[in-house]
Amino acid sequence: MGTKKGHRNATTLIELIVVLVMMGFFIMMVFNMFNVTYDAYQFNRELAAKTYAQANVDSFFEILERELMYSGSMGGVIKKLSEFFNQESITVEQSTITVRYALAEQLILTKKDKQYYGNIDAELSATDLTYFPLYRATIPDSLSDRWALAYDDVSNITSATLFLVDSITQSDVDVTVSATETENLKMFVITPESTTVSDPATYVSILLHEKAFDSLNTKNKIKLANGNDWTGEMIYKTTIYLDSVTDSDESTLMVKKEIPTVNGEYEIALMDNILDFKAADTGELYIATVSYSIPGIFKGFLKKDPEEASVTVTRRFFKP
Repeated sequence: MGTKKGHRNATTLIELIVVLVMMGFFIMMVFNMFNVTYDAYQFNRELAAKTYAQANVDSFFEILERELMYSGSMGGVIKKLSEFFNQESITVEQSTITVRYALAEQLILTKKDKQYYGNIDAELSATDLTYFPLYRATIPDSLSDRWALAYDDVSNITSATLFLVDSITQSDVDVTVSATETENLKMFVITPESTTVSDPATYVSILLHEKAFDSLNTKNKIKLANGNDWTGEMIYKTTIYLDSVTDSDESTLMVKKEIPTVNGEYEIALMDNILDFKAADTGELYIATVSYSIPGIFKGFLKKDPEEASVTVTRRFFKP
């Protein structure tokens, strides 16, 4: 008779080692997959943070470029308003840029040719408030409740004033332009809001409105800190500067707009997490440099050193 083999009730050491090795390979594979996934997640977060930072810096430079582009507009007129504007159109210091400008409709009204007024029906207007376009231009749909700049000349300006227009009426009139020629012209009669303004200067330019206050109809006015209502007239002294925080390495890039029509100002923060902002005037160029601490990298989830965790951008602008 054959010998009956006994049943084995235990695992050999070799089998145990094989199982442990296989489990080790499996755990290593899972860990590597997790590590790759986590690295990709961190990379994507860092890339998103850097993209966000670059977009913020680009947005700031778009604002700065627009302000520099507007600077000097009607500069000769606004310089005569008051000490508010009596400096250069652009002044640049180490971390501050100040620009001054006014934007007006293309339509310039004038009353310099008073010898023609005798050809106008006296019932249509008072002579001192009657104006004609200096040159052909598109007439805006609405000219009422707008601020206007009045000045005495277009080249050698010696005086200028701001006044609020209550209404402007238009009519077509025949004006004698020579001994034998009569021309049909558009005539404007200005009624100032204040009764103290009875004889505006020889030339009048109607100020443009910010779009948010005008064509988009999203806002009618903003109440400033001094209680006055600003309705969007575009005449500014704009200052872009670095507002440093004493207990932090980071600062805030601010913009302040001073508005002479309402004798007030408003101020907003353009960018936080600013490490440095510098501006310079080389004589031919304006140079601005912004160093921006990327949120989430320097003091956030990655905690990299400041050089890796910041974006520094320099832009050069040709002087107008």
